[in-house]
Amino acid sequence: MTIFTADVSSWDGPVDWETARSAGISACCVKATEGGGPGYRYRIPLFAEQFDHAARAGVGVVGAYHCLSSESVDQQISYFRQAYGGRENAVSAPWFMLDVEPFDELTRRGIGPRFGDVEAFCDHWVHQTGRPLALYLPRWVWNDWGRPSLTGLGGRVALVSSNYPDTTPRPLRDLYVHAGGDSGPGWAPYGGVTPTLWQFGDSALIPGIRGGTGKADINAYRGDLVQLAAILSGTAITSTPAPQQGDPMLTNWTTVKRGDTGDRVRVAQGLLIAHQLPIGSRNGLPDGDFGPTTERSTKDLQGRYGITVDGQFGPHTLSVALYRRDLAR
Repeated sequence: MTIFTADVSSWDGPVDWETARSAGISACCVKATEGGGPGYRYRIPLFAEQFDHAARAGVGVVGAYHCLSSESVDQQISYFRQAYGGRENAVSAPWFMLDVEPFDELTRRGIGPRFGDVEAFCDHWVHQTGRPLALYLPRWVWNDWGRPSLTGLGGRVALVSSNYPDTTPRPLRDLYVHAGGDSGPGWAPYGGVTPTLWQFGDSALIPGIRGGTGKADINAYRGDLVQLAAILSGTAITSTPAPQQGDPMLTNWTTVKRGDTGDRVRVAQGLLIAHQLPIGSRNGLPDGDFGPTTERSTKDLQGRYGITVDGQFGPHTLSVALYRRDLAR
């Protein structure tokens, strides 16, 4: 399956998240800050209203994002964290995103971001917060920087690509189809990394956002909300209160085991972390590499819940990881 997320800022005005959810928005990310060093800092006026309303409306995966400059990344991280100030506790799966674009306000001041700033921010963020980070790095920016490898960022970030094949204002699902859908160009790897999310348009007509008649930024994820939460937040959420026969996530799940890599491994690792089990990555966050520690923790989870202990993360293991959180704490 494919789900959709929306990015909003004060430009979008107050958002009716209940209506947006009904229209197919499963998650959202709200702009919080730009810069944060002595040269430039700006807090988005409607951030608190937009974020808090999304939480009250029951949007389970709610994020905040920061626009990067070339100034001190530690000052920017501090500024960003002050802006969202504990709001991550209001949602079941909070996530955070770094927006990397040479905005006019930054370039005029001579503090437009560089790739080294991206590397430093990602590294400092993980070590200071212990949280995953999404990275919105459009392919055209990556091209302008000489196409650097992104593999050095490892499991610390989930890449968000940007590619708008169709700029005609359309309802979100129609826009996705016209952009190429699950085979569209925004899913193509770059820098050695496959995007987790694709921002496939800035012209979606979404009820609840700008009255449903103004253009909005829209992203796709090829999976379900449980998987997305595990990757972006390292948090287990359940889509239903108990496992159901025919649950599409379980029936469509492909077993992952030692030696495997990729997003399904990230999902499994995120669920292991939610059960307070280690995965063996350098920073303790999902890195998509099913190594010996991930295998050992999979066996520990299986033993804990009395299912076959083989170290392979199959549908049965996924089921208990999702639905037996009552015993995880």
